[in-house]
Amino acid sequence: MARELSKTLGYPVFDADEVYKRLLATGGEMTRQIIRAFPECEEDGKVNRRILGQIVFSNSEKKKLLESISHPCVAKEADMLIAENRGCILDVPLLFESGLDRLCTATVGVVAAEDIIADRIMSRDNISQSDAALRLASQPNIEYYRARCDIIVKNGKNGIENISELAQKLTKI
Repeated sequence: MARELSKTLGYPVFDADEVYKRLLATGGEMTRQIIRAFPECEEDGKVNRRILGQIVFSNSEKKKLLESISHPCVAKEADMLIAENRGCILDVPLLFESGLDRLCTATVGVVAAEDIIADRIMSRDNISQSDAALRLASQPNIEYYRARCDIIVKNGKNGIENISELAQKLTKI
């Protein structure tokens, strides 16, 4: 959805998941901090994301620890993109938890049925159904997003159908 909105509105997209993965791959400060906090995830100086996911999605305190390391690093990247452009679209799964909502003029919550989300997680991350269920269990429910977002969009099996209508709503905010 963010990429389609980008084409319609003409803003660049900040994809927090891509930035997180890139920061992990570069072996920089964030990677070093994660390895210090979760040494069992280290493989040849890199973070094994599958092992890290199993740890943090089954233990809320460890998830908070990971977020305390990763969120500031990802937020710094978002700040830089925003400073370089007249605006951008933030594609951030943990927008409110990371505090990046402070950068937003409007927020859109994209919600879907749990089975659709689980299928997408398993496909995207090449993980098992039980690992996807752990990740889903750690996420807020739809009421959390309804209370915080300016617009709620339902996402079905075929994605969001009317991007241009959403773009029009956003330009009015």
